[in-house]
Amino acid sequence: MVARRLARPASWETRPRHWWLLAIPALMLIQSLVQLGTAPWGDQQLGAIVVVAVGLALVGIGEELYFRGILRVSVRAHHGEFLTLLVTASLFGLAHSFGSLMQRIPLETIAFQVSVTAFTGVSLYAAFRATGRLWVPMALHALDDFSIFLHSGEPGSVQAPGTPGDRHGAAAPRRPRRRPRRQHDP
Repeated sequence: MVARRLARPASWETRPRHWWLLAIPALMLIQSLVQLGTAPWGDQQLGAIVVVAVGLALVGIGEELYFRGILRVSVRAHHGEFLTLLVTASLFGLAHSFGSLMQRIPLETIAFQVSVTAFTGVSLYAAFRATGRLWVPMALHALDDFSIFLHSGEPGSVQAPGTPGDRHGAAAPRRPRRRPRRQHDP
């Protein structure tokens, strides 16, 4: 019953138009599986792996529900497919840059981060369009985030956005500059 329900698209999902586009989600899956295969599993704590896997699954579900679900349907109701792709991918990239802005990462690094993340958004949009199912980019997003976590370089902990293990290529955060204290004349 559940398998039959997942096989049928929801009213707001679409039917695939070009079956050759299935190469995009297939390549994304292969990339994540290769990363998982080369991950330093022995360096991670089992409890941390489980907690992070559940957390990143929820992140993948939530972000895809918003960007490829709600936002895509809203923009597509008024505009064409190409503009919808650009808007959702650009906003996806921008949404992932706020942590770097807060850490005062250089703007050129943030621009690179936004472009790389927007390209990931394009790939996830294409995965949705190729399959017509929203659960496919949700699963790919969660799997991608999880495989990146395992390669983050610090056992048992999650890398903050903008640190060397971050997938978006941002540099390590700089320490905020301290303002010199004003000395009051007596």
